[in-house]
Amino acid sequence: MKTIFDKVLTIGPDMRSLGGIASVLQSYANSMPSFTHCPSNSRHGTVVGAFALAYLLMLMPVYRLRGYEIVHVHGAQGKSWVRKKIIMHWARLFGFKTIYHSHGCWFADYAEKVGVDKIRKELARCSAVVTLTPGWSEAFARRIGYEGARNIDNIVELPLKEHPKELHKPLTALFIGRMCAEKGLYDLIEALAMRKDFFENRLKVLVAGAGESERFLAGIREAGLENIVEYIGPVFGQEKEDAFCRADFVLLPSHFEGLPICILEGAVRCMPSVATTVGGVPEFITDGVNGRIVAPKAPKQLSDVLADYVENPGQIAAQGAEARKSVLSHLPQAVVESLEKLYRDVLEK
Repeated sequence: MKTIFDKVLTIGPDMRSLGGIASVLQSYANSMPSFTHCPSNSRHGTVVGAFALAYLLMLMPVYRLRGYEIVHVHGAQGKSWVRKKIIMHWARLFGFKTIYHSHGCWFADYAEKVGVDKIRKELARCSAVVTLTPGWSEAFARRIGYEGARNIDNIVELPLKEHPKELHKPLTALFIGRMCAEKGLYDLIEALAMRKDFFENRLKVLVAGAGESERFLAGIREAGLENIVEYIGPVFGQEKEDAFCRADFVLLPSHFEGLPICILEGAVRCMPSVATTVGGVPEFITDGVNGRIVAPKAPKQLSDVLADYVENPGQIAAQGAEARKSVLSHLPQAVVESLEKLYRDVLEK
């Protein structure tokens, strides 16, 4: 029997690519009664991505004839917004109702840069606008002048296997994400180097991801941190699960974020996170309750927090338990129910 989800065409990045939006879409695919997705770009680069966009636009009237009524577009700021704006304009020509789902932590900044009035008018053409946290919805109202954005939590799936209850020796942190300066990896090198002798044999940092791996590893060697930092490369599926099982807490010292999936993935495994006060992080993590938050680009503060975890590891279990409570609204059943309500409200307009 068909459901309301059979009327929804989801559009976003290639689900096989790296990144938080792709992870969210993959979890949607695993959790919804039915799920149809068309990529608006390609993990193989700009040229292939242009063909993917053209192919999507060509398919749009076909999907409309098949009974799809809603186009649910996931995007960010910059080039992503430009692509998604084109897609939404095209979709409306064929009678689709459009939902814009903003994952971009800099969207309000981007709107102020290119023109708030212009962005607000585009958002007003949508049947609904979705943000990741209540704070983001408030920012859309205050900074862009768009009232009525609704919050739907990012989805996180339950782990494949139970996370170890005992802390590891040495205490182990997991960074998982794209390897670049904006993720705070070089701040991490500086933070660890400040207390290299203290952290030696007491702290292990697992780094999983792709990107500037050679530059990062060169920085590790230069700082003499080979015994503290272990690069494990990109991880997916069982490898990713194994990486979480090897760690006690998540580490993400980013310069910018939306609502990071790795923090939610840690929380569902009763793992606290050490992260920065960017994007939706402060709305999820309460410092000292379900994790620790530090300022971005603040290696000394990051070093202090890591040293506190090493000296007082007992707090990790308590914070992990609180993190698990904090993530309940992000579990598949809750998110799918929120999406179903969103789609019904849009169709009733």
